[in-house]
Order: sequence, then structure tokens, then C-alpha cells
Amino acid sequence: VGGSDARIGRCWAKDNTSEIELSDDRGCSLQTTGNVWGSFKSENSGAEGRVFYNDIKAWAFPTSNKVNILCNLHLCA
Repeated sequence: VGGSDARIGRCWAKDNTSEIELSDDRGCSLQTTGNVWGSFKSENSGAEGRVFYNDIKAWAFPTSNKVNILCNLHLCA
């Protein structure tokens, strides 16, 4: 990501049977009740990198003890 700008877009969580939207395409949280999913923060990580992170409250789907969280990363030249 070094030398370009980037932002987090849509994020969602899923297991084998369920899916929930966490943020919209602009990266804005859709799960604000109970502080489940907050806003992303970013920090430079050396000369060539950036780290995006989010403070989340632990939760699980009722159908599984495994949760996959996926996010779209938008790179700008």
C-alpha cells in the first residue's frame, strides 16, 4: 500500500449458514448498537505499509462457533 492511499469499504461476517453486514461500501459501521463494530483506524507501518484496525465486541453466530470476517480494501493511485 506504500505510495498510494487506501481505505476499508464493505465488511461482512459469515459462517456456513448466516451472514451479517458490518459496514457499508464507504466503511461506515452498520452495527452501532452495543459497539459490535466500530469505525476503522489506520496507522503507517514502516515506509511501505499501513495497518487498518477496528475495535470489536466479541460475538458469534448461533449456528456456529466459527466466524469469518471479510472486508473490501479500496486502493487509490
